[in-house]
Amino acid sequence: MIKGKKVSLRPLEKEDIYKIVEWRNQEGVRTNFLDSGLLSKYAQEAWYEQYQKHFQQYQKYNDRLIFAIEAENQYIGITWL
Repeated sequence: MIKGKKVSLRPLEKEDIYKIVEWRNQEGVRTNFLDSGLLSKYAQEAWYEQYQKHFQQYQKYNDRLIFAIEAENQYIGITWL
């Protein structure tokens, strides 16, 4: 975990994907994406499984690492670094 003064970054966990789906499916959010269709929990779970499967490869090249962002121990979003 990487801790800052106001936020912390931690590895993405499976439970985070359900929060991502909830956020991503909001009308005001999804209309800003190229693919503005609704996400299903099933599709997000499949994406997460692929991410986990290739996580070691991503670490090897130090790209496409995804972190959950927390403030005061509450999940507030994700970031790619």
